[in-house]
Amino acid sequence: MAVHFVQEIDYLDPSKMRAAGLTEDEVRQIGEETRKKIMALPSTTFTTFVVMASPKWTTFPPVPPIFKRFLVPYVFYYANRQFWQFLPKD
Repeated sequence: MAVHFVQEIDYLDPSKMRAAGLTEDEVRQIGEETRKKIMALPSTTFTTFVVMASPKWTTFPPVPPIFKRFLVPYVFYYANRQFWQFLPKD
């Protein structure tokens, strides 16, 4: 997942976005819609996704260790476990 995020930096290069036919206003609208959807998620859902998708060795996201080591994998995870099937396995 981390490799994918790094690749997105290149994929989202403004010149490539223009070459794909997207206008600046369309990109802004996509960003705004994405932000609204993320903000509408319960904070536990978003936190679980970010923690579980981040490599174990990273300090991201900056949450207390009890979240990363206990609350996310053993409490929050089960509420929406059908969402997490595509997360990295390691």
